[in-house]
Amino acid sequence: MAGKLRGIKAIAHEAGVAISTVSCVLNNTGRISSQTRERVLSIAKKHNYEPSFVAQSLKSKRTRVIGIFVVNYVGEFYSQLISGIDQGLSEEGYEFVVCHGARAQRFLGEGFLDGVIIFDAIISNREIENLIVAGKAVLLLDRCAPNSKVSTFLLDSRSGVQAAMQHLLELQYTEIHCITGSLSTYYMQERMDAVQQFLRDHPELVIHWHSSSVEQSSGYRVVKSVYARAYKRPLVFFVFSDQTALGIYEYARNNNLEIGRDIMVVGFDGLSVGRYLAPALSSVSFDTVSWGRKAAHLLVHQLAQPDLNPTHEILPTELFIGASSYRIAST
Repeated sequence: MAGKLRGIKAIAHEAGVAISTVSCVLNNTGRISSQTRERVLSIAKKHNYEPSFVAQSLKSKRTRVIGIFVVNYVGEFYSQLISGIDQGLSEEGYEFVVCHGARAQRFLGEGFLDGVIIFDAIISNREIENLIVAGKAVLLLDRCAPNSKVSTFLLDSRSGVQAAMQHLLELQYTEIHCITGSLSTYYMQERMDAVQQFLRDHPELVIHWHSSSVEQSSGYRVVKSVYARAYKRPLVFFVFSDQTALGIYEYARNNNLEIGRDIMVVGFDGLSVGRYLAPALSSVSFDTVSWGRKAAHLLVHQLAQPDLNPTHEILPTELFIGASSYRIAST
């Protein structure tokens, strides 16, 4: 059985070439004949040679490691986003570390990250600007750039909100309860602003605002509070997170209420679990895996060509219509 060689010196000896030639082949640099390149690679493969991560990093001044900063990593949304980033970085030959919580900020000062993808409001604009000064590639997901040197990849939340509100208006629902998440985040503020813009264009609508965390239990608490008061029935909710919308389903189930009859719901995020609910959850949807994968490719492209201007991409959204919202209440 072929054993693993200790280093490129042994490969050079077996191939009958200089150590520098082996180094060029393994790092894909220099002008090496195809015959020599194939011989060196064949010997390296035969002996399961893996180049030293540290040695490669010292030589290239690159670690090929990307930091992914997220506000959370639990649940379907973050799982799909990170999965997409993983796919994209793997295709480009990069590894990644997921950084979460207050202690994640210490990784920003570490030199081993070639670049970062940020989807976490806890990372301040000053810290982002410091990364740019340090020569790191930075891509912000669904967040405004602090300056013109930072690339962004945003969701088209406004079009999604427009479609959701138009859908409810066409069903003759004129009193709508909107449940937001934390308005300290760009994307939640965008969704709220889009609803307010729609309201300016349709003054016949009445909007009731409810703030909550993006959790199922928060949705439960909000709908419980609203249902106890004398609002127009059926209750109609536009929820800025599908995770929160799940709490409305739970409340309805526990209180013998029917989604699509007693309570109407439109969510946001397009989580796959929503398609399997009874009835299926109407939701502003987008391809989360594709978002992550494209984000990874954008960042690596930025690393490969650092002199290019920052990119600003938009991910489209669309409204999936389930039976959670489409019935018109009888009069």
